[in-house]
Amino acid sequence: MVPVRVTRESDAAEFARLCAQWGYPIGEERCSTCISRVLASKNEGLNSAEFEPGNLVGWAHVQTRDIIAASSFGEIVGIVVDESSRRRGVGRVLIDRCVQWSLEQGIDKMHVKSNSIRSEAHSFYPNIGYELEKTQHSYRREWPVGNP
Repeated sequence: MVPVRVTRESDAAEFARLCAQWGYPIGEERCSTCISRVLASKNEGLNSAEFEPGNLVGWAHVQTRDIIAASSFGEIVGIVVDESSRRRGVGRVLIDRCVQWSLEQGIDKMHVKSNSIRSEAHSFYPNIGYELEKTQHSYRREWPVGNP
């Protein structure tokens, strides 16, 4: 089984490498900023998987969500497994750790969203007990800081 640990700020370069594989080339500096923010939050968990020290094969980011129209739940908002380590149990171990973290927060339900282009994930989640709840569209708007 792959060892999973709490992410460290020194993991930023490996996060950047994995994010680029995922299709998000955001760079080490941005990863470092995000890791620091998440590690300081009591409502978020961030874990890394590595077969060898310093060589991450995956990471998972989980948050608690409190939505007025729904009960509280955990949500996996990011999970990446290195292309060379897929189908080796890394994703399952990372998700199990997210569930454990959520239970420690008093949360007994987990959600995860998956981009429609990630067909491997669409078979992975049902195979580990997740049910397709709904499909939806996602919209985004951007603006300069200070000018909504």
